Amino acid sequence: MIGTVYSDIEGVLRERLPDLPPVPEILASNSLVFLNSEPLVDFPRPSSARVIDIGGITVAGERNKPINETWSSILDLRPKTILISFGSMAKAFTMPAEYKQTILSTINKFPDVTFIWKYERPEDNISAGVPNLIGSAWVPQNNLLHDARLTAFITHCGQGSTAES
Repeated sequence: MIGTVYSDIEGVLRERLPDLPPVPEILASNSLVFLNSEPLVDFPRPSSARVIDIGGITVAGERNKPINETWSSILDLRPKTILISFGSMAKAFTMPAEYKQTILSTINKFPDVTFIWKYERPEDNISAGVPNLIGSAWVPQNNLLHDARLTAFITHCGQGSTAES
């Protein structure tokens, strides 16, 4: 059962650590397993008392870090700023062109709002011709989410984004 649940993890680990024992074997030989998971928002899955959910543990230390000058000046461009980020797994550049066009036309309808879009392929120049759009392959998402100048957050509601917001 655990092997089925964690087969994706094993595939990723196998790429970097080809000599690693199978994940079920590793799990069976440990007293406890800590998961960066929040059971209230995660998908239902089989578990045991040996599995401890510690969702959000990666977020705590980041909240009070100040935003650097570049991002601070972006937040000051207009009275309102909206962050668009679809997480680290769902890449914005892979969405169908019509979806991207819908997002861009919506952004154009709000010239008094700065939009920051985490868009992973700078060579696409997604913000060309859209003066109120800042496209960036990386954003300090956690820091932006905890800055009072950020007005809204558009997300795919993945685990990281949910925990950070």
